[in-house]
Parts: sequence; C-alpha cells; structure tokens
Amino acid sequence: MELLKVVKANIKDKMVQLITQGKTTFINEGKAGLTVKSKFFNDITEQLSDNNVEPPEEWNIELQRLFHLLMSRFIPLGPEETLKSLIFQWFESGEMSLETWREWSKWFNEGVKLSTLKAIKWPQASPGGVIQLNFHRALKTIPTDDFQEKDGLIAVLKLYLQEPEIKIDENGTTLNVVGRTIFLSSIKKKIESMMQGTTILQVDIVARDVFHIDTDLEGKDWQGKNLCVVTEKVNVWGDRIIDVSGSGYAEQNWKAQNGGIGCDGENGKDGRPGESSGNIAIMTKDILNPQKLKLVLNGGNGENGQNGGDGGDGADGKGVTMDELKAACVKYDSLYRTNWSHFINYEPVNWTRTFYSYNYSKEYLYYKYIDPNKRTMIYSLASYAGWTYSWYELFVWIQGTDGTAGGVGGRNGCGGEGGNQGECNVINSDTGVEFTAVNITKNPGRNGTDGTVGECGKSGNNGNHMAVIDRSASGTNKFFYGEKSATRLKMEYYVKSDTKRRINGYRKHVEDESSVFGEFEFQDVPKGGIRKTKQKQKQERSTEAQTTMKKSIVLNKLWEKAAEHTAQLDGALAAAMVTVKSTTTANFEIEESVEEEESTEQEQEVVVAAAIKKCAQERSATKRSEIIASVENFLTTHPIEPVEAALKWVNAPQPLIALGLIYVDQQEYPRANTIFDSVITKCPEFAGEAGYYKGIIEQQSVRKVKEIPKDIKESITKKTPQFVIKALSGNFANTTSEAYETAKKALKDWLPDNVCEIDDVQRIKTEDYLLQAIRTLNQRTENKETLHTIVSRLRKVVGSKTIASSGFQNQTEELKTTLDCLSSSAYDMIGHAILQGTN
Repeated sequence: MELLKVVKANIKDKMVQLITQGKTTFINEGKAGLTVKSKFFNDITEQLSDNNVEPPEEWNIELQRLFHLLMSRFIPLGPEETLKSLIFQWFESGEMSLETWREWSKWFNEGVKLSTLKAIKWPQASPGGVIQLNFHRALKTIPTDDFQEKDGLIAVLKLYLQEPEIKIDENGTTLNVVGRTIFLSSIKKKIESMMQGTTILQVDIVARDVFHIDTDLEGKDWQGKNLCVVTEKVNVWGDRIIDVSGSGYAEQNWKAQNGGIGCDGENGKDGRPGESSGNIAIMTKDILNPQKLKLVLNGGNGENGQNGGDGGDGADGKGVTMDELKAACVKYDSLYRTNWSHFINYEPVNWTRTFYSYNYSKEYLYYKYIDPNKRTMIYSLASYAGWTYSWYELFVWIQGTDGTAGGVGGRNGCGGEGGNQGECNVINSDTGVEFTAVNITKNPGRNGTDGTVGECGKSGNNGNHMAVIDRSASGTNKFFYGEKSATRLKMEYYVKSDTKRRINGYRKHVEDESSVFGEFEFQDVPKGGIRKTKQKQKQERSTEAQTTMKKSIVLNKLWEKAAEHTAQLDGALAAAMVTVKSTTTANFEIEESVEEEESTEQEQEVVVAAAIKKCAQERSATKRSEIIASVENFLTTHPIEPVEAALKWVNAPQPLIALGLIYVDQQEYPRANTIFDSVITKCPEFAGEAGYYKGIIEQQSVRKVKEIPKDIKESITKKTPQFVIKALSGNFANTTSEAYETAKKALKDWLPDNVCEIDDVQRIKTEDYLLQAIRTLNQRTENKETLHTIVSRLRKVVGSKTIASSGFQNQTEELKTTLDCLSSSAYDMIGHAILQGTN
C-alpha cells in the first residue's frame, strides 16, 4: 500500500510538472483519455512492475479528473483563444501589410507551430495599428509549447491566406476578383495580363474583409475601364492614384495629301473622338486613410481634325525658244530661187500637220502643225505680184501653250469630340453616405480643333510666242519676233502691204478676204488660268468623330453580385470556425464534469474574497495581519486535497491585486507596479485588472507643471483648498529644490492649463495599459457568459441529477458588472469611441 501511495503521488507530481511546463504532447494525450499506462509515467510505474503490483482501476478515473482540474488551473484555453481571436482580427482589421501577410503565409506553409510563430521577426506595425501589439502580448501569455487545438486554426488560416480567385465571366466583358483579403499589388500584374487582347470592359473586386490599395492603377491597360470594389474595409497605403481616364490624342496638326499638278487636294479626315472615361464604384463600410486616395476619371481629348490638302499648282504652258523656232522653220537659200516643191513638201521634225492648203498655180501654201507639247505652228508662203515683178513672202509663227488652272484645296476635317467624364461613387455600404475625403477628379475631354480648308493651287504660267517673217525682195526683210523678251503675238490684217507685213495666200485665195497682209503685234504674256475658289469650312462631325458613353455601373446589381460571393466566403469560414469553437465547448464540458470538486473551492473563494476585500480597505497593518491569519485558518478548516494547495491560494491573483492596491494607497508605486507586473506575467486572465491599475498609476505623470507662477501666492483666498495652501507654504527661490518639485506635483491638477504641459510619452504609455485592460476585461466577460450558457444547458440536460442552484449565474452577473465598471472607467479616462450616426 505504501508503494502505491508513493507511485500515485509521484504520478501526480509528474502531471503537475508536465502541465505547468505546458507540454502539449502530454496535454493532447490527456484530452484523449489519460491512464496510468501513459508513456510519460513509465519511469514511475516501473516500480510497480518490478514488484508485481497492479495499479487500481480507479486510478485512471482519478488521474483523469486531476488532469482536468490541473488544466483548468494552469492551462486555461483563454490565452490561446485570445491569441486566435487576435490573429483573426488582425487579418480582418486592415492593419496587416502585405509583408506581414506573406510572413503568415510562409509560417503556415512551413507548418503551424507555436515555437516558430514566436521566432518570427515581424515587419513594423502599420501607423495607428494596435492589434499587432496586442498579438505580441497575447503570444507571450500562452503557457504551452504548442497550440492545444491546431486543426481549427489551420482550417481558418487556410481561408484567410487563400489567394484571390480571378476569372473572366461568361460574356467575356467582366473580370471578377474574389477573396477575403486582397492586396492590389499582388493581383495587378495578373489582371493586366488577362486583359490583354480581350474585350474586358469592367473589373469587379469583391474582398470580404479588406481591400488593400497598396499600388497605383494607371496606364493604357486601365484606360476607359470600369472598376468596382465591394468590401468590408479599404486601406490606402501611401499616396495612391487610380486613373481610368479615357485614352486621347495629343494637340497636333496633320494634313491630307496635297493635289498633284493641277489636281485637287484630298479632303481632311475628321479627328477621332477621345475615349470616354471608365466609371468607379467603391462600396465599403470604412476607408482607412481616404485622403491619400486619388481617383481620376477624365474623358480623353479628341483628335484634331485633319487639314485639307492643298490643291496642286497648275502646269506651266510650253513656251518657245529661238533655237526651237529656227529648228522648226523651213531651210532655204532664197525664197525666190528655191524650187517651190521644197517648200510644199517640208515637214518639221516632231511636228504633226493638222491642216494644209496649197496651190501651185496661185503660188501659196498654208500649213498648221501641233507638237507633243500641244504648241501650234503656222507655216505660210505666198507670192505677191507687184507692178514690175512678183516676190515671195514667208511667216512662221509658233504659239506657246497656256498654263493650266491649279487644283481646289481639300475640305477640312472636324475635330474629334472629347470623351465623357466618368461616374464615381465611393459610398458607405451601410448608410449610403459618400466618403468625401477621397480626392476625385473628373473632367470631360477637350474637343479636337477643326482642321483648315486646303489652299487652292496657283495657275501655271502661259507660254510665249515667237515668229519669223521674210520676203524675197532686196534688202533686209527677215525679222524675228519675241527674241528679246517673252511676248505673245497677234496678227492684224491690212489691205496694203508694208515693210513688216506678209501676205496670207490662204486668206486671199481661199477665204477671199480683201485684207490679206498680216502684221504681228506684241502683247504681254497673260497670267495663267483663273485661280479656283477656296471651299467653305466644314462644321458638322461625322458619326465616327462623335464620342460614345461607357456602360454605367448599376449599384444594385453590383451589390447583389457581391452578396452571392460574400455568402460563399462566409459559409466556408463559418464551417471552419465550428472546429475552433467546438474544441472550446468540449473543454467547457470537461470543466463542468469536475464541478463537484470545485464546489468546495467556490465556497472558499466567496469567503476569502470577502476577507481580501476587507483587507484591501483596512489601513492598519496589524488588522490586515489578523485578516490574513483568519483566511489561513478558514482554509485549514475547509480543506481540499492537499491543504497546501489551498494555502497557496492566498498567493493567487486576487489577493496580489488587493496587496498592490494597498501599496497604491500608500503611494508606494514601484512596489505596486512590481506586483501588477507579476499578475500580468503569471496570471494573464487577471491582466485586465492589473493593467487598469497600472494605467491609474501612470496617469498621474501625464500632466506636469512647467513652472509655478511667481505671483501665485497672491491669489490665495479663503476658498483656496488646504492642500494648495500647504503646497505653496514653502520657499520657491530655489526651483531645483525638492520642495519646489513636490509643490509642482501637488498643484498639477489645480493650476491653469497655460502653465502646464502634457507628457505625450507618458500619455501613450497610460493609454496603452488602459486599452489592454479594456480588451482583457471584455474578453473575460465574454468567456464568462459563454461558460454560463454552457453550464445552463448542461443543467437542463442532466435535469434531476443536479441540485438546482443559481449561484453560478449570480457569480457571472456580479463579475460582469464589476468588469463592465472597470472597462467604463478606463474609457472615461482615455475617451470613448465615437460611433457614426450618433448625435
């Protein structure tokens, strides 16, 4: 029997050692059903085997009950549940940067272990973020070497770390991005790649928890695209721009093709329209840093209309040179002696005869020619019978061609219409109110400038005339016309002959005219043909130059679409959360199974708590010692096994906190802080009360007196409080004296604000303690209510097997009231949250 007692005691000691050390492998085995044959007890139970002693069967039940009792005392699920809750809050809060998210993903993929989680060097917390700080603190409070419940955590984290799903819808015009937490920088490249060469007009992003805008959206891939975002929260990291402005055209002139020689210029084309801007819709409950987000929805600028092409200049007429005249003229030695057939049969090179008339007997010839350049030539030779003899007269007249008219300039193109500005809705999905802090720029595009009508071409220059005349009579009778300057020639006919007049035989013998002696007259070469009239400016755009609207975003349909995706995401998370909560519930059920053993302890707590309360209020050291002695006596007379465990209860959190308050009352703040730090470290469940009182201590140093006014003593009246009069009774000539510093501390809440200052470092430190206290107290309240619900349900199930009692319910309500008072007091000191929609 003695051996059994020793082994049993050693097993219990071993259990205490393993559980207080937080050995998860042992804890998991205990949860599955602990027996005396556990491998952790082999070195102890060998003594029984060596002596052929079998442990009693009831040991297994007793060990199991002890296991759960130890677990409830040393390994509460509270810290682990708090840590998990903070992890989940961190993902959903919007405070998590992409770098932090990637650290979580890496840790998850390498295996979910508490030891590696503690070893991570996390990136710096985002400005204003508090959850990461609380996460680090909660991580330090976990008493085990690994998570007690891991499957549920893995299931939930798998969903939080899942990459967003990116798909193109059935009609091929919308790209959908769906996920819980979406970082824009992580999806941007893939989205832009998927949009290449497609007809995608809109991108819909549904982020169940947070949409992080941590990069810009701009450039050709996003021109004219609709962008929709539906999420619980938006976080803008740094100054960011989302630009869905339509594409446009630079302000530059362009011109249609000019006409060729004598041809019309081409008509200018209408400028292409600027693209209308895409639209933006963001529906969310909250935006962090909205002032850093700029949304741009400008219409694209229209293209300038094309200038009409200029008409081509007319072709110049072909003139005549002296060499050409001489080359075309018939060659002869003498008009009189050269055989007549020589003149009749003459054919100038490169000239084509178009008319001819001659008569041997009447001795005349009259030929007309044309050359490839459309010049004409008249070749005339005729005899003229004088009184004493006849002579022969010749004239050769080459007429240059007229220049052609220039072409008409082309009509102008009208400027393309500027694109329409986009529609932008950034609204609170709960209230429908717009977020006005977001910077929104939206302007219609500039219309393109109309082109100009093309200029008409200049007319070509007219060609000159040249001629030569000759006569067979003696003397100088050969003359050239037009050899000195360009000229046009006109032949006038007369009845009588003269020095420079030559007979036209065709006119005399065929046309039977009386005035047959022609003489050349000089005329100026006229300008080319008449210049054509410039066309009128075109005013009306073609259909191709008119802009088109982008498809509007229908908010109701967008919300319905997002709701479907959200429901799927929530369903998956709810299923994963069940595994997390079921483990907690199971542990509460196990704790209820040892309620009988704890009933005695609850009785002790009531008595001892009342004594401690009295002890905290009692300032006499002697009476406090008497109270503590009575507590020890009570625990001795109301034993549980072993008595030493009950006596150790005096060193539990409640009396330690009470002792700390006694030190606070005695203004022994360093000693009080030491005790409160011990509670926070060793008993995190009570960190709320300890943190609250630490905040009270630190708050005293927030407000400080810069300098006591020199004339302050003159303001003392009968109504001045005694503590002020006492503080001002000293000599303040030495501002570095202890009396002066003591007075500054005493007067800090009495002196006006203009002589006081706020220590921001101390203020932040105070708020930090109070915020941590609020969260811990609220978590305890929530845990207590959950436990109360479970206990109530178990009592209904068990029914008559238990004694009906409202004690647990009353304790829950009293504790909740106390914790709520502490939380409210902390809020009073640091400020309550301002809720939207309240007045």
